[in-house]
Amino acid sequence: MITYLRDLLLGLLAWWCGNGAIRLFPVTPLHPDRLGDWVAFLLFKPVELVMAAILFVLGSVLLGGMIRTHAAEAIRRGVFGEGCLNAVLCVYAGFLGYIQYLKMPMPTLIFGGAAILILLVRMQRRWALQTEIIELMKSTQKQFLSTAFPGKRRI
Repeated sequence: MITYLRDLLLGLLAWWCGNGAIRLFPVTPLHPDRLGDWVAFLLFKPVELVMAAILFVLGSVLLGGMIRTHAAEAIRRGVFGEGCLNAVLCVYAGFLGYIQYLKMPMPTLIFGGAAILILLVRMQRRWALQTEIIELMKSTQKQFLSTAFPGKRRI
């Protein structure tokens, strides 16, 4: 139960990080055709921009980690017992992520897209490594069997 309480508190921390990112982000409207506004924004408000970005990324990482962990545990354990509680906490983290998307749609889409691309690259690397290991095991197994039993054939 302490683990689940920790995850509820992590969800609350992610919520606070998202609210802090919204409040710290400068509210001055920036138009793409006014270069002077962009230069002034980058010169005089970089700390607010960096802090808002850090809080946004921290909140997104917390929510993504909670969704990933609880979804994996719910799938592994099934719908009964602790698996049901993991599914509820996964829905809770997903709901917080949805609220974050409603409040900050463009940064959430950019961050989510980058996270999905990173996960796809990692999955592809693991698949390639697994394929290479399987091929290596097959080649060494054939060599070992032919030297261990020279007169016998395997069916």
